[in-house]
Amino acid sequence: MRAGRCARHVGRDRAGNDGAEARTDAPSCAPELSHKLRYKLARLLEEHESRSAALREYETLVAQGGHEDAAERLQALRAEIKQERRREEEARRRQEEAQRIEEEVRQQAIRVEEQARRERALRAREQEMLEQALAKLEAAKGPAGRRSAVRAGVDRITLPELRDQLLLEASRIEVDAVLEKVDGLKTAAAKRRHLLAALEALRADEIPDELQAQQIRWLDEALAALEE
Repeated sequence: MRAGRCARHVGRDRAGNDGAEARTDAPSCAPELSHKLRYKLARLLEEHESRSAALREYETLVAQGGHEDAAERLQALRAEIKQERRREEEARRRQEEAQRIEEEVRQQAIRVEEQARRERALRAREQEMLEQALAKLEAAKGPAGRRSAVRAGVDRITLPELRDQLLLEASRIEVDAVLEKVDGLKTAAAKRRHLLAALEALRADEIPDELQAQQIRWLDEALAALEE
């Protein structure tokens, strides 16, 4: 009967209870053993990594007056159990930290993808608005109509590069209209006046001059032609 109880203790230890706090009030595997046999039993249990059961036998030996190095073995075994518990706790903490980081990375990837999806949707909507504004700009009659079309498009479009594209196209159309009108004027003074006004308007608008270099060059060339 006692051997069966001891076997159950060993079985529980081998099932994974080595790291648990030993119960000092747990019964010994063999309470009637001599000190020598109990010491051998404790060492055997310790060698088979049944630390909790071995701990109880050492505690019984120490309580009965000790045997050989039972007290030292008891202290060492307690230290081993404590150290193993710390290792297990550290391993658990590292695993939890790794899982936390992995989850953060996953959530960050989700946020990045969602942001990219929103940006693609925004660009698609605003590209459509730009095309609508360009169509209205092409169909507008006269400077006032073109300004109205540009203003309506700029009010709807929020992406800077698409707004610049609309403004740049508007300036190109306006310069083309000025050059066409200048061709129909009879005097050089009238032509110069219209060309200078168009050039001043280009340099005063929101678009950087480097983006309108071609239109500025057209106007400069037309002014130079008047001097010939």
